[in-house]
Amino acid sequence: QLVAAAQLAKGLGYTVPQVDLLSMNTVQNLVLLEWPPLYSVLTAGLLRLTQFNDVLSSAWMDSLGAFLYLLGIWRLAACIGFTPVLQMIIVWFKATEIYEGFLASFPTDFLAAACWIWAFYFFLEYLETPKKKWIAGMILAIGASFLFRYLTALPVLPVLLWWNGHIKKRPEWKKAAIITALYLAAIVLAYLGFNKIQSGSYTYLEQWDKGFYPEKLLNIVPLFWQAISHVTFFGVQLEVLLHLPYRWYQVILQ
Repeated sequence: QLVAAAQLAKGLGYTVPQVDLLSMNTVQNLVLLEWPPLYSVLTAGLLRLTQFNDVLSSAWMDSLGAFLYLLGIWRLAACIGFTPVLQMIIVWFKATEIYEGFLASFPTDFLAAACWIWAFYFFLEYLETPKKKWIAGMILAIGASFLFRYLTALPVLPVLLWWNGHIKKRPEWKKAAIITALYLAAIVLAYLGFNKIQSGSYTYLEQWDKGFYPEKLLNIVPLFWQAISHVTFFGVQLEVLLHLPYRWYQVILQ
């Protein structure tokens, strides 16, 4: 993604250079399909501002992700009704994960997570005071989370909004849910269409062969357990108490 950012900053598009092994002097600039482009687009602007200092540009992007992530948690906790003391405790608890996260995660993790937290904040604000600005904020935040990293989370909030409108007989909520879904669909289709035109392939998602492969179910294991427990915390405790390598805990979970 950083290489693609440098290519963008040089006016070569969202590409990565690839050398032909049969002709070492031949370099092709291929569209980057493995990742959506927003991180590279923003980093390209920073590269221009820092005279192509990639370390400084990456540090600014990582810091932005951490700041928006923790600020989103703060605002979300306030929206739910937590006291300022509880807000500080929650933010402090999540802040302790930032350093470890930067060592183990991709640079888009905190940025995408921050966008998703802000989208949920806008969602709750809309339920409390239905205003167009909250819907607009939700669309932008979810769209940004997709363009940073996430795809599978896209339909969650539109579906929740429509369901709330159905249960509570609020047609304006159902209408807002449909509008949100249409805008998000437009963002996804625009990006996938760009990929198709530029490279002949629609998506950055993993390309699977046809058929059912049980080992693919292992991809959801970390996501499932992380949703109901603090996997890293329990893994470290198990390692300390039982003198088992940390990777054994991951195997047990799978």
